[in-house]
Amino acid sequence: MGEIKKVLVSYYSGTGGVERIAKVLKESLIERKCEVILHSMDLSKFNNYKDQYHDIVKEANLIIVLYAVYAFGAPRPVDRWVENLPKTNKLPVVVVSVSGGGEIWPNTSCRVATIKGIERKGYEVIYEKMMVMPANMLCKVNDDMAMHLINSIPMNINNILEDVFSGKRHRSRFKISTRVLMPITNVEKNAVRNFSKDLMANEVCTGCGWCSSNCPMGNIELKEDKPMFKNNCIMCLRCFYGCPNKAIQNDKVKGLLFKEGFSLKEIEKRMEGKELKPINECCKGLAWIGVKRYLLGRE
Repeated sequence: MGEIKKVLVSYYSGTGGVERIAKVLKESLIERKCEVILHSMDLSKFNNYKDQYHDIVKEANLIIVLYAVYAFGAPRPVDRWVENLPKTNKLPVVVVSVSGGGEIWPNTSCRVATIKGIERKGYEVIYEKMMVMPANMLCKVNDDMAMHLINSIPMNINNILEDVFSGKRHRSRFKISTRVLMPITNVEKNAVRNFSKDLMANEVCTGCGWCSSNCPMGNIELKEDKPMFKNNCIMCLRCFYGCPNKAIQNDKVKGLLFKEGFSLKEIEKRMEGKELKPINECCKGLAWIGVKRYLLGRE
């Protein structure tokens, strides 16, 4: 790989974790004297960006792809991005997935399909890695663990860039479990389209339009000052957690979502000035073994 001067960072973020990583990555690349193009895969931004796509890819020396893991794989905005990649000849690519559980089963298959799609377009995936951020559903992390993860972003980004800029390559070994999980991933991607059928805005909705203007799939329309949900949902939960009035509900999956909400900024406010518990203490239990390994640098 030649000298890296211009880097395209394309990312998909549901509720802000990946976006936080992408911004740290941009600053770290700028410190290395790189010109950085930072691009969100949200539908509205993707459409604006697509007009310039070919020229940007031709100019870049390196592409870094970041995305949150959904249903053991990449979410549909990433699939769309890969499908629209122009063909090239061996342009190097780094793929970084971000999960709430770390590099453990069933997350071990989460980059396979994306990498195959990128390589079919003629790109060379030279490096892949998992990063970890607080989960936004199912398993709630404690605030100490969440802050350890947030605080670890610069160090882990620096480790990745040190490897890439020094010419070190890293590709994960194919696991048998991947053959089982990939079909399940495809089924779940289609199934979550219906998640929004059970979404509704309650009486505290003001019709502000935040949900419709921030949906990454353009799946929400305002009609008579109330959100109407179509059938192209990816269950990112941005509308659910991001609504300024907490007006959006889905009563059929109450046990999966955090009724008190999810916000990295709120976690940081609660923990400001507090001493964090040691990693071994706040990452107890089998559910957090991948997170513990990640924070202790054992992956």
